[in-house]
Amino acid sequence: MIRFKTLYMRLWSAISLLIILVFAVFMVFQWQLMQGFYFDQQAQQMAANAQQLASMIESAQNSDEVEQQVSMISRFLNAGITILSRDDLVQGQSGSMVGMMNGRGHNPAMLSRRDYSQLLSGNTVVYKSNMPMRYTENIVAATPILIEQQIAGAVVMHVPAETLLSVVSVINMRTLWLAVILMLIAMLFALWLSNYISRPLTAMRNATLDIAAGHFSKKVNIKGEDELGQLASAINYMSSELAKLDQMRRDLIANVSHELRTPLSLIRGYSEALKDGVVKDTEQQKQYVDIILDETARLQKLVSDLLDLSQLESGSLSINPHPFSISRCIHEICRRFEAAAAKNQIELTASADDNIIVHADEGRIEQVLYNLIQNAINHTPTHGRIIVSAEKHDGKAFIQVSDTGRGISPDDLPHIFDKFYKGEHNRKGTGLGLTIARGILTAHGSDITVKSQPNQSTTFAFYLPLYREVA
Repeated sequence: MIRFKTLYMRLWSAISLLIILVFAVFMVFQWQLMQGFYFDQQAQQMAANAQQLASMIESAQNSDEVEQQVSMISRFLNAGITILSRDDLVQGQSGSMVGMMNGRGHNPAMLSRRDYSQLLSGNTVVYKSNMPMRYTENIVAATPILIEQQIAGAVVMHVPAETLLSVVSVINMRTLWLAVILMLIAMLFALWLSNYISRPLTAMRNATLDIAAGHFSKKVNIKGEDELGQLASAINYMSSELAKLDQMRRDLIANVSHELRTPLSLIRGYSEALKDGVVKDTEQQKQYVDIILDETARLQKLVSDLLDLSQLESGSLSINPHPFSISRCIHEICRRFEAAAAKNQIELTASADDNIIVHADEGRIEQVLYNLIQNAINHTPTHGRIIVSAEKHDGKAFIQVSDTGRGISPDDLPHIFDKFYKGEHNRKGTGLGLTIARGILTAHGSDITVKSQPNQSTTFAFYLPLYREVA
């Protein structure tokens, strides 16, 4: 048993069934139409023949001539002919002629009383009827005979309907064969059309399976502006995006592995040195412990950054906005970095207008400022200057972190917010700080911009909504 599992076979079967149904309905209507049309043509022809015979009888000189003409026409037309007198018509109209025989043919008892009345009125009658005792259908045409403008009788002509049906059957059989040939051609076309429609779908299915298996370079070579072409373009776009995501995943693993390897190696090396008693000097032991603690803090920062990055990319980063003083926040963070700035002989200045109250997540904004100031200290040379400022502008709090450091090269500038991107001269940190800072600000409905002049200055800026606008 054939099971039509594929779209190709189901589509072809559906179209084929529709074609067969349409042709079947067409043949039924055509059969009825042809039979009705041919009957009308034959009826008109018989009525004309009957009227012609009546005219010949009207002009005949004697009964022998009438009988001769009737016999000749009957044989020529292969039709039964009955000549009725006026008395026959009168008796038929009264209903007293049924069963009578006439020497020139069958008594047309198939004529109704209404038909006799029509003949007596001078009208021609054409219809279908059954011959008495034979139960065969006939086509009957009857027309009155007029002599000196008086109804003298009638000519009744009848032929078996089988003759008509045989001709119609021949025509219908030829039409049927033509319909079968056309139907086979249509089904072959449906077969090609089904394959034409299903082939791109099969190609796209195979491509998606390859993509699911990790072959992101797989493309669907289907062009067009229709739905199939649009679907193919969407699959190709999906493949490209998955390839990018896969590359990002590989880069993430490589970068994390690299960031973990160095501090872990240092922690292990100094820990083994302390364990084995290689270092005897107390001061040097303290330095080793400080290095281990610093590298541990570095690992902790990396893990914290990775968790924040994961939350940002999944959209699950928690933001709890509330009113707080951005001025106080800036001064507090700058105080935390005073020692680090002084160690590098960098002037760190907080320049924020008093009483700037914003509506944001204070902890997350502190995290943004911490990353920006830390980056500024890492990239500002000795005797440089860092300014952290906040001011009201266009109904918002406008915050800037500016430094007089080495700046950012034009080649690095478009990529500084990419994950793990450190630039040509940057080897400190995890390369995630600016990525996280931008994600936090995006979650606040804000953005961060950067302007930099190589070997002169760099300025990061972002804005936050003022509290009174939210209240």
